[in-house]
Amino acid sequence: MSAFVSCDESHVDGSSKYRRSGRAPLGQRSHRLLGSPRNRPRFTVTVGISSTGGVLAEYITEHAEGGSGQTEYDWLMFILILLPNTNPAFPQAANHNQLINSILLIDNAPIHTARIDAVIRAHGRRVVRLPPYSPDFAPVEMVFSKVKAKLAEIFTPHDLEAESRFALHTACLSVFPQDCRGYFAACRDHMMAVLPELTGPGAPLEGLLNGGPVPMDPW
Repeated sequence: MSAFVSCDESHVDGSSKYRRSGRAPLGQRSHRLLGSPRNRPRFTVTVGISSTGGVLAEYITEHAEGGSGQTEYDWLMFILILLPNTNPAFPQAANHNQLINSILLIDNAPIHTARIDAVIRAHGRRVVRLPPYSPDFAPVEMVFSKVKAKLAEIFTPHDLEAESRFALHTACLSVFPQDCRGYFAACRDHMMAVLPELTGPGAPLEGLLNGGPVPMDPW
């Protein structure tokens, strides 16, 4: 399990994560309230996590006109940020015999193209694709839940609009390595319960359920 780096992106605009009711002095409006969500800028945060290092990389983009707006270029920029924090994979070794942070676990989003997969492999890393429509197999999905909850806890909607990158970066800093270990363990247990055939010998996710650490030899 320590070899895998779970990567994905999520959209944030605040319209569903901020309080719609709150207390304020008589005659004053609560700054925790959210006005109309229309025409609010939307952001995408892309994150890569591991069970050993926590959040390894983040990449934030803004979409002023709404919509996702995420492109293959954005995915490539994130990968280039992430790669220095990962290790090369052994070409002939099984997944459970790889170095830590050497296998990228990604879904089948349209921007996760074969061309970017080729860039990842050219840098010596391995790519493993999740089955279609299986976000519950991606540990990084739990990161987004905590990031959005932290935004709702410590920032007002005006903070998010005025200091969007700082707000999202601060929320990402609230995700600790021990959180990520728990996310990977939860996904491992879920896989063991519902789809053990995915992680057996020769299966696409072979080794993901092995919880023991893999030592890294810097030489």
